[in-house]
Amino acid sequence: MSAMTQPNPVPLTLVDLWDAAVERHGGAPAVEDENTTLTYAELDARAEAVAHALVREGLKPEDRVGVCLRRGVDVFSAVLGILKAGCAYVAIDPRYPAARRDTMLAHSDAVAVVTEEGCRPGTEGLTRLTVPREKPAEGPAPSVVVRPQNAACVLFTSGPRTR
Repeated sequence: MSAMTQPNPVPLTLVDLWDAAVERHGGAPAVEDENTTLTYAELDARAEAVAHALVREGLKPEDRVGVCLRRGVDVFSAVLGILKAGCAYVAIDPRYPAARRDTMLAHSDAVAVVTEEGCRPGTEGLTRLTVPREKPAEGPAPSVVVRPQNAACVLFTSGPRTR
């Protein structure tokens, strides 16, 4: 069959690609920082725990979730968990002044934030979660339909705001 007559391939999501990588490389190192190395399987378990927590809190696909964490393995766990829950992550640099972090969360319509001690945004009404560091016991990601057309992230740039 030529490339011209092949049926359209099934579109994949970032979660689909990640899950395939976990199957292929489960025991291999996936991410590391100065204190921690996580295998694909360990990172996936942490991400699935984040996804479960978000779904338990009532979040649904395309809800926006801030990630206000210092650089390290927890950022990967948070972002993957948010995507596994079908939500879109909002990158919030914990080094920004509190007022800037709060403004970004408010303007992005975030309903939750994954954060840590020392990076507690003050926006009221947000669900606050942390990345579990012990072995999560929840099992596979919650059954959420994640589609390729779903939003994956909200990023702020330094450019002027236009409408």
